[in-house]
Amino acid sequence: MFDFVPLAVLAIVPVWTLAYVICGTVRYRRAAKFNRVDSAYRSAALIANAKREVRK
Repeated sequence: MFDFVPLAVLAIVPVWTLAYVICGTVRYRRAAKFNRVDSAYRSAALIANAKREVRK
């Protein structure tokens, strides 16, 4: 009789690996986008503060 365990492993492991990679990529891209927005916001805030100090 054929053993279905190797077949199940061969079918499930690549699917879970692919899902893990896709989720990791999504998390990385979200974090990178947030860091870019955060960096731009901080730069704008620093420039605004510098302009405010010059006006004083």
